[in-house]
Amino acid sequence: MNWKRFFGITLLLTFALAACSSLASEAQTSATATAEEVVAAITATPTKENGTATPTEATTPVATSAPAETATPAYPTPHPNPQCEALKLPVATKLPPVTEQDWSRGQADAPVTVIEYADFQCPACAGVSPLIKQLLEVEEGKVRLVYRHFPLTSIHDKAMITAEAAEAAGAQGKFWEMHALLYERQRLWSSKNADEMPDVLAGYAQELGLDVAQFNQALAQHTYRAKVQQQYDDAIALGLPGTPSFIFNDVYYPADQLGFSDLAFKFFLYIVTFRDPPSQVIHADKQYQATIETEKGDIVIELFADRTPLTVNNFVYLAQRGWYDNTTFHRVIPGFVAQGGDPTATGSGMPGYRCSDELTPQLRFDEAGMVGMANSGPNTNGAQFFITLDAQPALNGRYPVFGRVVSGMDVVKSLSERDPQKASSDQPGDRIIRITIQEL
Repeated sequence: MNWKRFFGITLLLTFALAACSSLASEAQTSATATAEEVVAAITATPTKENGTATPTEATTPVATSAPAETATPAYPTPHPNPQCEALKLPVATKLPPVTEQDWSRGQADAPVTVIEYADFQCPACAGVSPLIKQLLEVEEGKVRLVYRHFPLTSIHDKAMITAEAAEAAGAQGKFWEMHALLYERQRLWSSKNADEMPDVLAGYAQELGLDVAQFNQALAQHTYRAKVQQQYDDAIALGLPGTPSFIFNDVYYPADQLGFSDLAFKFFLYIVTFRDPPSQVIHADKQYQATIETEKGDIVIELFADRTPLTVNNFVYLAQRGWYDNTTFHRVIPGFVAQGGDPTATGSGMPGYRCSDELTPQLRFDEAGMVGMANSGPNTNGAQFFITLDAQPALNGRYPVFGRVVSGMDVVKSLSERDPQKASSDQPGDRIIRITIQEL
């Protein structure tokens, strides 16, 4: 998967923000090395387009116009021990646990906790704040935000006092209100002289309906400086390179590689949410059927659990846990395939693990309605699947076949054409409401 290319496109649709450096060399070395592990785990896949080799997005089967006699390659040797393995993600081993002393938003039992280390004077932090708010709203119930201070006082002269002001407001039940106000008006107060800041902040406190005398006293006595300093020390111990820095559960968010955008955050959220390989949920000696409920009708698929048990188990596991709910058929190429299973609708979404190619020579893409697992190269199967719209012999031996449409092929053929790789392709694909599994 070419992460840099995909997120380069993504950031053009939103915006990229340069993070503020913490100037901590030991932090930069540690964070950069581990973030690279994430990027190195994915490789780009070449394809032929107008006779020129170009990289393609991850998990995308590619059409070919090769003659029939050369379209079917020699069938590869099946994997001797197909399995699913977790990606090697950079883990924050020194992360302090979340306590009642932390400021958080979202449900405490959300599957993913995003810890943000930030600085109120950091322009990138102000720019990212609306994106995090949007993530909390769109993924309600799935994510919780915890905010921690990382005041870069060597480059931001008002970082400490604004952090203390947020804590003082929090003592009166208005942390998040002050948090929002400081970011919204950052350009106004960041150019003020340091000796003007107490009055500026007192004005904000009054605007928020706080006890201004109590607020001013907390600032004058530096009541919350020790807490702010401790969180700064924690950030340095974690090896954070600058602000804003994010940790999803205990996994570092690789900002240098992914940048900051709504799609990048959502992409990484799903990697962390589905971080562990699937548990066993099917029996290979039983028969299963999947029903894809779409806004255009149902598509019923016979699953080949006896011949591709690993792939079917992965698909069933994801379906039962809601991965496919409210996703779309994000890539539909007439006469080729209809592809779905990506919550980001970009063609690059994936869980935090990859599965081996479960290739069976007897199962081939020899007709319309064959169902395969999409990937970005050998043994990189994740969650995205596709349904052939015609025989596609060139795909044999490259993508696992794990099912066949037994009802609803008319629905498949009616799906709206869409190519997520084209900049003008901003229309949503046809929605997958849910996928249900039935044991026959």
